[in-house]
Amino acid sequence: MLVKLHDVDDSLVAKVKALTGQATASKAFQFAAVDALQMVDEIRDLRRQVDDLRTTVEVQRQTLEAARSSASKLLEVVAQEDIFYAR
Repeated sequence: MLVKLHDVDDSLVAKVKALTGQATASKAFQFAAVDALQMVDEIRDLRRQVDDLRTTVEVQRQTLEAARSSASKLLEVVAQEDIFYAR
């Protein structure tokens, strides 16, 4: 299949060729297109991982808050029991 690119800036062609290591513009753009498709899949996977990690962090934050609250209540109860003991 013949794909023709019109009005492509020479500096863009040079950058794509340098980035891909390809000598010709057509091979460089083909390489870049294939690479971009792979990156899209990788980005999707990474976004899922970030979402999972955010969920994990939120669950851990809630667990820590509950533990802090329980520890505070326990400290309050322990301190109140000292009132009942004669010194």
